[in-house]
Amino acid sequence: MIYKYSPIIFILVIFFSCNKKSYKEIEVDGIRTLSNYEANDENFRIDIERKFAYKLKDIIPSNIDIINVDYTDVSDDGKIYILDSRQYKVHIIGADGNYINSFGNKGIGPFEFSGSLNMVVVENRVIITLVDQAKSLIFDGNGNPLEEKKFISTNDTPANVISSGDYIISYNSSMSYEPDTKNRYSINRILLFDNKLTNIAIISDEKELRESGKSKIYGKLGSAVCIDSNDRIYITKESFTKYEFDIFDIKMNKLETISKKARTIPYSKEDEMKVVNLYKNIGIDINFEFKNKQLIRNILLDRHDRVWIKPALETDDEKFIYDIFENGIFINRVELKLESSNFFFKNEYIYEIDYNNLVITKCTYN
Repeated sequence: MIYKYSPIIFILVIFFSCNKKSYKEIEVDGIRTLSNYEANDENFRIDIERKFAYKLKDIIPSNIDIINVDYTDVSDDGKIYILDSRQYKVHIIGADGNYINSFGNKGIGPFEFSGSLNMVVVENRVIITLVDQAKSLIFDGNGNPLEEKKFISTNDTPANVISSGDYIISYNSSMSYEPDTKNRYSINRILLFDNKLTNIAIISDEKELRESGKSKIYGKLGSAVCIDSNDRIYITKESFTKYEFDIFDIKMNKLETISKKARTIPYSKEDEMKVVNLYKNIGIDINFEFKNKQLIRNILLDRHDRVWIKPALETDDEKFIYDIFENGIFINRVELKLESSNFFFKNEYIYEIDYNNLVITKCTYN
């Protein structure tokens, strides 16, 4: 009898294994929760093809110094903008690789640069923020001045910015001191601005006590944020045993929670010493209190609105590993064929940045 029915049993095993879902989906009070267990398509991969390398030292005229590539962004029409904050200059390169012009002067007058700078390009407008002065300078796509916009304080200023669609995401960090209690606090805020630099949401606002004497360093990372083409906001959560991110609408109403099964990754002694030595090099003595690694290092969105999660790994050598999600479903873990871990999405391309050699490479991807 065993031999008579074994083919049927074999077929049933194949049927159920092939129809086993790699995720579980539930909805409670209109909020979708999707828990991923394994890759939904183990054959999925990202194919990257290099199209054009912008070698800045060859493109920018020899009489114009370029020292650093501090911020890079791309306009809707493909122009590349490079902020060199040490030279207080923005360099513009056409999509065809030809030098267009440079603008910016050091100073404290109208539309002049000073102090800590950042840059973002939105709707073919270049926005340079002078963080220390709590103001932004707005230029057209050719570097002509348009407007200066002032903010209440540095905590309300678009600092450490990235553009995401028609929005600007700002990561602000500062210190505060209370004379009465003599306590020092670190303040970390994530702000959302529209393309007119109006603050439309406070995504995160955290205040953490810093003890006197040795500083304490915790294993916590701030949230990473991105926005898709439907104005949905993706925010990573503190994750040590599984990783999670939430999705909100533009009014910060929660829509979904997406999670993926993962295992805890403890910090090694080597990891600890790297951090201790890093802070010692800048004159800060710390108490190290890392235990386990935060499982999400970064979150990105590509032109298909696929979510790219940079996961924590046991070694820092694996720089080019990303987990890809589509509609909340974990598709696969992929290894990118890139030469630098510094890249960003803009329009239909990946722009890869080699800071050491001052080269920006434009790549296509599927």
